[in-house]
Amino acid sequence: MLRRSFVRSPVRIDIAGGTLDIWPIFLQIRGAKTINISANIFTHAECIIEPSPKAPTIFLESVDLKKTASIPLTDFSGFDPPPELVLHKKILDYYLSIGKFNQQSITIKTKSESPSGAGLGGSSSLGISIASGLEALIDPQIKSFSDKLKWKIIQLVRDIECSVLKGPAGMQDYFGAAFGGLQTIYWNPVQPIRIRHKESENSLSERMFIFYSGISRNSGINNWEVFKSFLDGDATIQKLFNGISKATEQLEYAIRENDSTKIASAITAEWGSRKNLSKNISTPEIDAAFDFGTKLGADAYKICGAGGGGCFFFYFKNPDKTNISKLIEGLESLGMKYLPQSCVPEGTQILDQREKNL
Repeated sequence: MLRRSFVRSPVRIDIAGGTLDIWPIFLQIRGAKTINISANIFTHAECIIEPSPKAPTIFLESVDLKKTASIPLTDFSGFDPPPELVLHKKILDYYLSIGKFNQQSITIKTKSESPSGAGLGGSSSLGISIASGLEALIDPQIKSFSDKLKWKIIQLVRDIECSVLKGPAGMQDYFGAAFGGLQTIYWNPVQPIRIRHKESENSLSERMFIFYSGISRNSGINNWEVFKSFLDGDATIQKLFNGISKATEQLEYAIRENDSTKIASAITAEWGSRKNLSKNISTPEIDAAFDFGTKLGADAYKICGAGGGGCFFFYFKNPDKTNISKLIEGLESLGMKYLPQSCVPEGTQILDQREKNL
């Protein structure tokens, strides 16, 4: 009998404490934590299984990247996928290796609303959507994902994505995709602890304005550079990490107090340390955008993710509609793209039916 699942997961906007989420960095920084907020920019996965005892086939598709592949199940283990389908292949490899979906044709079809290389954790969100879609096929009774199952999926996708990146991957992206909302993630040994700031989600989200620079970034390159320097004992890098950690702690207090002035100050302090981790964190184009936004009243700003391109955001304590319009118009005239967003209070969801255009 044919079975089908539809799943979507949000991406995250990292507000403070990114890069602290990479093992074992967080074990060497006392009180390491990350704060992010999930946005209504989604990744989608449609997964289908159908009994095919004679000639089962695997079909993989990335709608947004316009890439497809069809492979007999007997040849799938040796299949070398194009880069756009590596994550699809590796996640399915895992489920096949533990004896799931024997003698069945399988389809994994995905779409991401996040620009490529945006620094919003889009690939991690996509991995969460794919694995969650397959879990929903394994147990058709699942209507929503328990925290225990989400944690299992997070660990699986983290390990698979590290193998794809051939380097370290931060953990925060998976929490944003799986759980949603505005959250602080405490990077404790064994298992992180997540605290949601439900009362501050809308007020913070409404003061944030996200733009895509038009330049894709490579998180693996920037993360590896600072990762290696930190573990090699570079005193300057370690001091900057401690500065990021302190600013993140200040931000958490400010969020709890819902104090927009302190929030802006903490974001500014975090970016002040982060931008000095590497000469490749920012770009001249993004620096110019920050200057433009400041002239229009932005109280804080920061690049999302590992930097080197991708997305960035402005924070306004009291957004002025006229100035926000000028900001959007001015940056879009330079080839940058405004990404309207609002906070998504829930993470990965099983949907009743396929979403449009998937």
